[in-house]
Amino acid sequence: MEINTKFKTFAFSCALFTALQANAKEFSYTENFDEPAITENADLPEGWTAVASDYAPIMRYAGTYVGTGAHSNNAVLGTLESMSARNDWAFSKAISLKKGTEYTVSYWLKAPGGQYPGDAFMTTVELKVGTAQSADAMTTSLGKTTKRYADWEQITYAFTPTEDGEYYFGFNLVTTMYKGGALGIDDFQITGDEAEGGETGGGETGGG
Repeated sequence: MEINTKFKTFAFSCALFTALQANAKEFSYTENFDEPAITENADLPEGWTAVASDYAPIMRYAGTYVGTGAHSNNAVLGTLESMSARNDWAFSKAISLKKGTEYTVSYWLKAPGGQYPGDAFMTTVELKVGTAQSADAMTTSLGKTTKRYADWEQITYAFTPTEDGEYYFGFNLVTTMYKGGALGIDDFQITGDEAEGGETGGGETGGG
């Protein structure tokens, strides 16, 4: 009797898992910064904004121009080396996400730092989430880099919204001294398995 009960419990668990999987759909948003083709170094993907210094703004550059190259294809979200300290932002477009879904948020980073050693001469990148394209609205920190990235490396975090809605992702670039080096960000992606029902922003790919 006990074995039969355990088998029924196991069978029910398997059936429930299968049903949940069947009622989920994959969400995917990707921005690789490659489309439309770069004709000048002064644009951002549609819906994105940036708040940065005039000398070394955060823009969509050809990777060869900013000096980092690109992780894929030829363009990056990047910045040139600054002659002063920086505290700059780049904000994504609005992305519709579902309450209770765990999303994987990732991007590729190359940030070798400046010519001088020490943490003061490198740029840290903190990825935050909020409900508007402003620094004050970025209320959730997903994580912050703490080292130099001489080669391209994928940075990955998890984010679970507490409410359905539109969310913005903000890249905060900070250098405490001048000459923090050039920096490139590429292949920003959000993925997750959302429960069926209601409207979502799933399936969108930006930048080609």
